[in-house]
Amino acid sequence: MSEEKTASKAPTKTPVYKKWWFWVIIVVALICISMAGASSNSDNERLSQNEEINYSYEVGTEKRNIEEAGFRRIKENYEDTEIDRVVINDDVGTDNDGDYIVLTYVKWNRQNKEETTKDMLRMYCDDFAASLGNEFSKINEVVMFWDVSYHSDKGTSKCAYERREGGMALSDKAGLIGDK
Repeated sequence: MSEEKTASKAPTKTPVYKKWWFWVIIVVALICISMAGASSNSDNERLSQNEEINYSYEVGTEKRNIEEAGFRRIKENYEDTEIDRVVINDDVGTDNDGDYIVLTYVKWNRQNKEETTKDMLRMYCDDFAASLGNEFSKINEVVMFWDVSYHSDKGTSKCAYERREGGMALSDKAGLIGDK
C-alpha cells in the first residue's frame, strides 16, 4: 500500500499549452506574421500606385505610342529608376511634319560610386535612344535628363542623341555623364 501512495504522489508534467512561455512565443509569432502581411500589402499598394501612369497624349496618336513605349522601356528594363515624365515635342527644325524630339525625365535611385553611376546611366541612355530610334523612325532626337541628387555636386545629368544614318548617335552629354 505504501507503494501505491508513493506512485500517486509522483509529479505529473504540466502540458506545454499551460506554460507561460508557450503563450509568449505564440503572441510574438502572431505579431511577426501580422507585421509581415501588412508590409507586403503596403509594398503591393505602392507598386500598383507607381504602375499607374497618366499619359499626356490622346490614345491612338503617334505621340501617345512613343510616350507609352518610353515608359514601358524604362519600367521593364532599367532597375532603380523612377520616371517623372516623357515629353514628345514636334521637331520644328525639320521640313517634315511629324518629326519628334523625345525628352525623358528620370530619377536614379541607387546610391553607388560616382563612376559606377556614370557607367550605368550612360548604358541606359544608349539603350533607350537606340530602342526608341529603331521603333519610331520619326524620332529625330532623344534627350534623357537624370536626377542623381545624392551626388549633390552633379545633381542633374543628361545625354542627348540625334538621328544619323538611320540610327541614334550621341550628340551631347552633361553633368555626371558628361565628366571625362
